[in-house]
Amino acid sequence: MNSTIKSLVAGTLEMPLSNCTLRQCEADAPIVYEGPGLLMQGADKSLSLRVFAPAVGLVEGFRRDLSDPFMPGKLVPGSRYYDFEGYDPHGTLWKATRLSLSVDHGSGTYIRARPRFIEKLEDLSVTHKQAHVQAFLKEQIALPWHVVTTKDELSWSVDRFEGASSDCEWEIKKSEIGVWVSFKCQGSLVESRFEHFLRALSILTGRLLRPTYLTLFEGSQQLTRIANRFHDANTEKLLAPIPNDRDFSGDAHLFLDRFMSKAREVEAPLEGLCDLAYRYWHRILSARESDIENSSLVLSVAVEGLTKKVVLTRSDVDADFVKEVEMAKPLIKSAGLGPRALSCVLSSLGNATTPKVQDALQRLARDGLIRADHLGAWKQLRHAAAHGAVLDVEDEALQEHLDRFHLCIDLFYRLVFILIGYEGRHTDFGSNGWPSRTFGANDVSAASGCDRLDSPARTLADDVSGIKS
Repeated sequence: MNSTIKSLVAGTLEMPLSNCTLRQCEADAPIVYEGPGLLMQGADKSLSLRVFAPAVGLVEGFRRDLSDPFMPGKLVPGSRYYDFEGYDPHGTLWKATRLSLSVDHGSGTYIRARPRFIEKLEDLSVTHKQAHVQAFLKEQIALPWHVVTTKDELSWSVDRFEGASSDCEWEIKKSEIGVWVSFKCQGSLVESRFEHFLRALSILTGRLLRPTYLTLFEGSQQLTRIANRFHDANTEKLLAPIPNDRDFSGDAHLFLDRFMSKAREVEAPLEGLCDLAYRYWHRILSARESDIENSSLVLSVAVEGLTKKVVLTRSDVDADFVKEVEMAKPLIKSAGLGPRALSCVLSSLGNATTPKVQDALQRLARDGLIRADHLGAWKQLRHAAAHGAVLDVEDEALQEHLDRFHLCIDLFYRLVFILIGYEGRHTDFGSNGWPSRTFGANDVSAASGCDRLDSPARTLADDVSGIKS
């Protein structure tokens, strides 16, 4: 494992493969290529697969070059992809799925592909009592490292980050070439649980984290996966919600535990909300690095979408306004409007009385979970971006935009805290100096509301119940 990772980091990995097979997917009479192969890294350290197969004949070669599988209703039909199998020098079978090939026909057939990942599954002589994952991340990440490693009598380092929940354990260790992650959990869903852990860790560090090398031990089997991550840019970085000082290690572990606990919930209507929050976060991260103006729209829409799913309730309406609308409807109906105009006016009034994101955010402000300036920054950021405003390049205007953006980042993280039931310290990006503040249990409960839009019998308080314990 160590030698393979060192080769990956250096960009020198070469693995000869024998008895390779590339089989066309979803075809009645699939094309099959067979021959020796080579897995290697290019100049950019990305993985490439080479297979050398016998010639197929001039006419058949032309036919394969010119034919383009087409299937109505599918942008890329399954028959455009190939599944790979090949044996390394130790006789272990490696597999890769759904490869897109580049094929040169001639005296022989030369095939090139860039696998997203390649993996092997081995049977072990021992059975592991607890499923666990060991992974390597090439990124150097910032965490509240807090566990001391003693090297000798005169030297030591704080280079570990260790935590546990009721059914999971994790340990992260930094090294000169990257980060090592060890993850254990009870049950048989260790891979999906590890994916939830990585998503929480990505949000916690402000970095998109994907393993380059992963080994999964479950029962008597060992799965090894090499991912094609070295050609990814992966340099984007977003402000992290919790400081990375050593004193904040407990808060960081609490955030990971709460995120994973909430991600396991499969009850409607909250199914997949952690996945949705992660997707919003990923969009904000990507947009932030590419376009400062477009990132404003992406962030404001993410706040709106998460608010609708997490805190918006039927009670988030102006009751006095609803009464006024109901009193106005008979007057409007007797005003002699034509049927089309009457239908349009009544429809507009009906929409005006439905709960709005702004109403939900105002309730959060009244309950003390956010401040009025959070709401104001979100409205200004969204309005300008949605109506095509161009960012002023003057220093003062640019600073105001950045201040609003940071306020909305802070607002987004607070919505995530409400979703997962996090009670702990965080960085307040909406205040001067970015101080640390505590997001408390009482605040989370106060944001629960009642009579949810998607489930009238269920409230957010039910979903975060038990967090005080």
